[in-house]
Amino acid sequence: MNYVIKGYEPQKLFQYFEDITAIPRGSSNEEAVAQYVIDFAKARGLEVHTDSYHNVIIKKAATAGMEDSAPVMLQGHLDMVNETAPGYDHDWDTTGPIIQISDDGIISADGTTLGADNGAAVAIMLAVLDDETARHPALECVFTVQEETGLTGAKTVDCSLLNARRMINLDSEEEGVLTVSCAGGVRADIVAKEPVDGGEVSGVLVEVSVTGLKGGHSGADIHLERGNANKIMGRTLNAIAKVLPGLNVVSINGGSKDNAITRECFAKVLVPCNNCANKLLNTVADVQGEVSKELADTDAGVLVAANIVGEHTANVIAKNVATAFIKFMYMVPNGPSMRNPMLNDFVITSSNLGVVNADATSVKCTCSLRSSVLSQLENSKTILSDFAGLLGMSVNYREQYPGWAYNANSELREIICATYKDMFGKEMKAEAIHAGLECGLFCEKLPGLDPVAMGPWLTNVHTPDETLDANSFARTYKLILEVLARL
Repeated sequence: MNYVIKGYEPQKLFQYFEDITAIPRGSSNEEAVAQYVIDFAKARGLEVHTDSYHNVIIKKAATAGMEDSAPVMLQGHLDMVNETAPGYDHDWDTTGPIIQISDDGIISADGTTLGADNGAAVAIMLAVLDDETARHPALECVFTVQEETGLTGAKTVDCSLLNARRMINLDSEEEGVLTVSCAGGVRADIVAKEPVDGGEVSGVLVEVSVTGLKGGHSGADIHLERGNANKIMGRTLNAIAKVLPGLNVVSINGGSKDNAITRECFAKVLVPCNNCANKLLNTVADVQGEVSKELADTDAGVLVAANIVGEHTANVIAKNVATAFIKFMYMVPNGPSMRNPMLNDFVITSSNLGVVNADATSVKCTCSLRSSVLSQLENSKTILSDFAGLLGMSVNYREQYPGWAYNANSELREIICATYKDMFGKEMKAEAIHAGLECGLFCEKLPGLDPVAMGPWLTNVHTPDETLDANSFARTYKLILEVLARL
């Protein structure tokens, strides 16, 4: 393989990262990358286990002198979020991200997500397992699947194979920050109860778009109050419907991942006449003026636009369903709904309207709900169900996962923080995060587990602007090696 990242040590760490990045591995497409990990283990004579989901567990015996130390688990997920920037054509079924690196060591991908979430973890575990100079207790490296679409791997992995009760999850995104607690969450699919086919209608076709938003992770970035394209589209279509009661909706499509803040949304509508189309353009311009001011500090590039296509005939969404769905998009809770003022306004509860797909055959959207407090999560579900019911829609909840409570007596946390200070001369922060991590599920399945989470500097995960800092990546690997030697 012709490696792009050069001049950084240890070389194998970066080569493993490039190897797995080249393998397509979107959620539910992890078989090939799992086989790469399995082949790695077999080539080194390591104990390896897998299952029908393609979770992989690799075990390595303790090094000389550390046989009496309790085993430790390293853990990360094999899958990634597949997102492509506007104007790029990327075949995710056959091609992984195309890596590029800047002169100052910032790794990214050409026009797509990079997959350092969580490819960085996979590379770290492989490099540790392959490092014959490392000192460590017995290692249990757990590579899970479908984390990005509901933590399926953590739910299904056979934990009877695991002896470790100390766990280092490698799915955090800030160097120098040790994650010690996370939110729980659930996916919500909202569908129309009424028939959605409104029949064939003729009129002037207008395309409406919301673009230019930064997007981001619906947990890790939700506190930044960035614009959500689906919500802005709901606002836009609601404004149009008020001045044009004869509006017919052909389709609305925004987002592809419920756990990503939606960057773009597109709609096609039919209006009765050219004069109506011009009224629509004026309304869209008004919304653009409002939104651009409101998001000047967070999403300066936001663009709400419309384009008159011309006379057209198309199947449309039934008017009563379209009206209700637009109201839902416009009014459904989105973003932080509860913060803790005693913890620097840390987000406790949030929701994200991540995916919208509607046409004359199906009307559906998906929200991601999160909370660090179970009662608040259940309350969010009740609010969503009741609101959807008022609009003639139903909600199906799936893939609920638990949060992870802070452990005041974590020995592992104290060792890692002390090691970090010794190595870098400054305190390591111990923080909770609003995003969901697999630690909560492992805590349920392994009583007495002491987990923490850490990782190198990543930015803009779940978007085509995702980056990994090469120097931070190297430092994080060295920190892991030193922590393992002290356990």
